[in-house]
Amino acid sequence: MHISLIDSMYGKPGNPIEAKYAGWLKKDGHTIDLVGATPPPRSHFAEMVKAWPNDTVEDSTPPLLGAGSGADPLRAKVLWMQHPYNHMDLIADGKLIPALLKRAEAALLRASNKAAAKPSQQAPKPAPVVFQAGSGDDETHHVVDHKLRSELKGVPDLAQMAALHNLVLKRGTTRQKAVEAIQKALNKVVGSKLLQSGKYETDTEQAVHGFQTRWNDQGKDPPLDVDGRLGAHTLLALDEALLDSSFAAPAVSAPASPSQAPDAEHHAPAVDGHYPLDTDGAERIATKYGNIFRFAKAAKVTNQSKRPKFFHPKDIMVEYKGPGSDPAAAGSAKYGKDHRLIHPVLLEPLTRLMSALIEEGERIDDESMKRATIGSSWRSWEQDGEGFLKQLHKRIRLNPQIFGDLQFPADLEEEAKSNLYGKEQDFIDHLGAHRPWTHELAAKLYNIATGFKAPGGLSPHESGLVVDIDFPYGMLDKHQKVFAQFHQITTENNGDARLSGAGMWLAKYAKDELHFSSYNTEAEIWHMEWLEWKSTDADPGQKKS
Repeated sequence: MHISLIDSMYGKPGNPIEAKYAGWLKKDGHTIDLVGATPPPRSHFAEMVKAWPNDTVEDSTPPLLGAGSGADPLRAKVLWMQHPYNHMDLIADGKLIPALLKRAEAALLRASNKAAAKPSQQAPKPAPVVFQAGSGDDETHHVVDHKLRSELKGVPDLAQMAALHNLVLKRGTTRQKAVEAIQKALNKVVGSKLLQSGKYETDTEQAVHGFQTRWNDQGKDPPLDVDGRLGAHTLLALDEALLDSSFAAPAVSAPASPSQAPDAEHHAPAVDGHYPLDTDGAERIATKYGNIFRFAKAAKVTNQSKRPKFFHPKDIMVEYKGPGSDPAAAGSAKYGKDHRLIHPVLLEPLTRLMSALIEEGERIDDESMKRATIGSSWRSWEQDGEGFLKQLHKRIRLNPQIFGDLQFPADLEEEAKSNLYGKEQDFIDHLGAHRPWTHELAAKLYNIATGFKAPGGLSPHESGLVVDIDFPYGMLDKHQKVFAQFHQITTENNGDARLSGAGMWLAKYAKDELHFSSYNTEAEIWHMEWLEWKSTDADPGQKKS
């Protein structure tokens, strides 16, 4: 019988648990591994090994199971790994568990009178004495047999997975070389366009999911769990698929380099009447989401006419469920149902806008357009009031050249959050009378803040005819490294969001062709107000029959 104790003995030295393990170890055929990453277990184990001075192998943490001239670490009664080590790395880095499994395997083989595999082809080793791994010239690691036959066999972590079934690659995995190899294989087998970044993120998870689905659809054995995670069974299936030319997907072109723009032929209009985006001169950046275009300059669009500055109650709103209504599928799980509430008359025009945007993104392969999702829609005046107060504080902080060290008065915060419809001038007067504020500075702050966020009672969002569209953008930082994220309806991100494919398309087509517009794309490119509401059921002046 064999036991591995991994960072697993606490309490005072000499406690009953320690004594029970010591008694168990005295029995013939019982072997034990003592792994103490932290001080309490190490102190216990240091006492336990004193009873076995001639039957203990001391090894590093994690163990090398080296094949030097000393005792055989696979056969020793006690394997003591005495050095400190990070507990989670000890469990997850794939070095400790495989070695302990070989120790357990050797114990089982001894119990069945079979020889255990030796770490090297050397003569039988002497009876165990204290052994220091790596103390000689030979620091050979134990090598496991594996079943891989394709190009994947050269990656140690994958070879280990195939042999021991001890790892699962999933989102957040840090094994860069293994993930790079998997991404490369998926590009070949299922036609993915993964960046081979070595990071297991949403795009890699989706590609694994696609491979698992295709494997099962073709009736391959064994059936795979379709979960986007890569365990040993999916790895072995991928290995087989790499060697089966009939399984592989049709070849696809690799993502363009950041400085390479796609050719003009590829971006000719797909169908007359649709809304093509001219990408000549734009950079196509390969990001974690996929390809995203970045343009050099964005057009400015403003609008102050036909803005829906009125209120409709929440109880008449409906949830938008058209294209761009699933933020999780787009890679941004931030938004819920309440972020997609709109007036019923907006359903058809918003569906048309989002369909056209996403369709063009599919045609030119731009993820900022394909992943566009509704991030905000109807809001109450209370919600807008909270946002307006935050904007007041923010604009004071960001404009010290105007406001110096002025602070927004705490006793005016409730008024700032209130419904200011018809009371705008009263609010400015109250702030201007609050020394050391002046009327001029109060008016200036109000005008600056409302350029980014309307007060409660004055926001078009309260009509249910306005949405904010979230989408990712990509760029190269000062070190020429790729950076990509969703703008998250954050004004600091507007400058970069405008230069994405989605930003450029909205500026080009939303107002003139599809009757949506931002009040100012230099402030919020994502803010889309529907302008054709007059004489509809959303028109406050429309008589109801």
